[in-house]
Amino acid sequence: MSEIVTFSELVEALMRDPRIKYSREEAEEEAIRLLSRFGLEGYVLDNELTQQERMIVNCFADWGYIRTEKIEAEIKKRKKWAIFYWVLVPHKIKSVSKLQTMNTVSEDLYHQI
Repeated sequence: MSEIVTFSELVEALMRDPRIKYSREEAEEEAIRLLSRFGLEGYVLDNELTQQERMIVNCFADWGYIRTEKIEAEIKKRKKWAIFYWVLVPHKIKSVSKLQTMNTVSEDLYHQI
């Protein structure tokens, strides 16, 4: 069984990733959208996505939060059938969710002085 990504971990990652910098509201909205498609299994078949969802998933793939996988199966007369799906990358999401933002680091330094 793969690692489960929680809603709060994904929200924190989207807010703390310096490439994204979502507000809390934006991060929660995207996290709901993403987790509702990927479910507890952490993957979704490419054929199930709309064009708009695929564009969003591609952005998350560029950020390293999602990767693609392909399964090939042999069917009649040695023809191959390929199934493409998108998979969440839990270790990436979890590690980014734990990053300290510059504001947090500055506040910590201020309180230490």
